[in-house]
Amino acid sequence: MNSDRKKKLGSSLLLFILAYACRFGFTVPDARANGEIALVRAPDQIAAGDDVTIIVSASARETNIDRTVVLQYPATWKLKRAWRVEAGSDHAVKIAPYSEVSALFSKEAGTEVTALADYSNDFDPDAQGVAYFIVFSTQPNSGQQTESIKAALVERESADASSADRKSKRSKSVDRSWRMTFPPRYDFSFSAITTKRLVATLHLDYVPAMARSLALDGSMHSNATLHARPEDIRDYFRGPFSISFWFKSNAYDQPFLRLLASDGSGIECGLGLIGQPQIKRSGTVSQALAASPLICNDGIWHNCVVSKDSIGVLRLFIDAQSPVSAKIASSYFSDIIAIAIGDSSTNNKDFDLDELRFLRSSFREPSEFERNITVASRDTTAFAVFHFDDFGTIARPAAIVGAPMYFTLDSTAVFRETTSPVELVPVTLTAELLSPTKVDLRWQTTSELGIKQYRLERRIGTYGPFEKILAVDAKHGIRTPRRGQSIVSYSSYTASEQLPALNGDIELYYRLVLIGFSDKELPIYSLPVSVEYGSNRDVFLEQNDPNPFYAETKIAFRLTQQEVVRLSVFDMFGREVAVLENGKLDIGRHIYTLEAANWPPGIYFYKVKSPHVTVTRKMMLLR
Repeated sequence: MNSDRKKKLGSSLLLFILAYACRFGFTVPDARANGEIALVRAPDQIAAGDDVTIIVSASARETNIDRTVVLQYPATWKLKRAWRVEAGSDHAVKIAPYSEVSALFSKEAGTEVTALADYSNDFDPDAQGVAYFIVFSTQPNSGQQTESIKAALVERESADASSADRKSKRSKSVDRSWRMTFPPRYDFSFSAITTKRLVATLHLDYVPAMARSLALDGSMHSNATLHARPEDIRDYFRGPFSISFWFKSNAYDQPFLRLLASDGSGIECGLGLIGQPQIKRSGTVSQALAASPLICNDGIWHNCVVSKDSIGVLRLFIDAQSPVSAKIASSYFSDIIAIAIGDSSTNNKDFDLDELRFLRSSFREPSEFERNITVASRDTTAFAVFHFDDFGTIARPAAIVGAPMYFTLDSTAVFRETTSPVELVPVTLTAELLSPTKVDLRWQTTSELGIKQYRLERRIGTYGPFEKILAVDAKHGIRTPRRGQSIVSYSSYTASEQLPALNGDIELYYRLVLIGFSDKELPIYSLPVSVEYGSNRDVFLEQNDPNPFYAETKIAFRLTQQEVVRLSVFDMFGREVAVLENGKLDIGRHIYTLEAANWPPGIYFYKVKSPHVTVTRKMMLLR
């Protein structure tokens, strides 16, 4: 058959097929759903036991299409809540689990599958995209582990979809069965899903609770109000200022800090609908002043600095990155007379706040403060500093200039133990005498922003110079964070020093020196810790920690041999007020918790007595 005859036959066959289709009413099938996932995002690292937010970015939902977002996650996790926000939308829509689709999936070992239904009629098919926010509570563990989260889109034609043929107007059957549209697969299984944008990896670290923070969680009406003289607050905001704090949240539309004016208006700093940090003007006229491009409702700690200079430029810094700035009218802050955390709106509160500092200076670049955000040290420019290490319903400042001030908490705002990345000193350094001639040194960090190296130093006796004994490079030292990079990193270090045998007693002091990336940066020093060193003692008593303390402190001592020991506490009049131990103990280190929430403030003494020696130390209880 020659080529001309082949072409004629092909043309005739095509015309026959088209004529046959028209005669019997067959048309090209309507397009099915083709939703697509752009990205599944999770934090790189969180503390085990904390809540975490998983973000799934996807194409907009199509008209007449039912959609479910399906996630596979560790079986030990629990789903808390989920919502979606469309690009350009000004509100969030809650989404709920849908068991019909979850039951279709086969699960990998050690995982659970949940499908979340996006059926609301309130959607825009022409939106640029949609983001799904899913919050899980994780399970505490005793070591580091890595978990994977996978996502898929499952869709079908909705009951409202037309069942009539577009050309012939005849009714036709509609296949309303569920199918996986992204990734496009015929089986409902996550085992073969390995595409990078559909899988998020999360590192869970065991991190002990090292501090306390202010938590507003689970209630719409939750807030803390600052009690201070209005004229003092007004005076503070009329000059250059900076407000810095750490926050952690798994929610949206959260009011962290509200600055209130006498006319009812004010300035609010918090999270927006998709978890972006923002500053806005509230009252009769709501106006956005500055918003960060970062999404920070992921359940990890972030640092925020709000700063206004003398020429009216307002800057918002998040995680020591370049600020978002705006020129504002001087009247916005000139009549601020009150400060509050949280509010009484209809949104449930879900955030932690820590290390709130009001400073009488402004910042223009992150380099001016980035190393200081890991240290809650005293600042000569401070108007007030709140560590939120309190108990009860009142938060008192650790540093204050001027008249007294304090926050009062309502019934749903609480202080709780936390894995806050900010400590009272840059690192937690401990020193323990494991044997008469060996000292074990350990320290932990929760942020190594601006830290290049640690230098360990020792001093012999109460006075004299410190000498360098060891230098260690920082594991996660960050000079300048990348956009979206967390500045929180949990790191642990250990070192030991072998000492010569000694007949007598000497007190050794150890401290850490934090070295920055630039020679122009001054080093930061940790508070010294002491070790009693000598071979003639059977009891070595440590200083209580923390000291001074508010309601609870720990007392530790070490025994070099099995002894009958009595550990007791006395007030400053010599009256015994508590006995923590009175019995025979084995060799090693022993730790006791002293609870003094109901004791009057003042100076107390604790004493360890054995058959051979008695050692006494002093401590201070604050209120």
